Amino acid sequence: MRRVTIAVATTLAAGTLTLVGVPSIAQAATGQFTFHTQPGNVALTLNNPQDNQCIPVGNAGGQTSNATNSDAQLFSGPTCKGNPIATLHLGHEMVNAKFGSVRFAQ
Repeated sequence: MRRVTIAVATTLAAGTLTLVGVPSIAQAATGQFTFHTQPGNVALTLNNPQDNQCIPVGNAGGQTSNATNSDAQLFSGPTCKGNPIATLHLGHEMVNAKFGSVRFAQ
């Protein structure tokens, strides 16, 4: 019985170490992501945006370009919920993009 208790305790301790682990280091995409807000067609640029973070952009529309080293996932709403409506890869542009938030992922 004592051996079973030790084995269970060891397994639980190993599981706890696995869950706790080492915290991940936040990374940023390198480069610029340029988009326009509507109405008014105002150009805005995100410089070195944080990876895996949802960035609400209001009512974005029009010319959009991704010059970062990460894929830009575009979402219709402000909270990056659901599936992306489009993904803009490095060096790609969209002429009539319409989106409410963006998330960068490598």
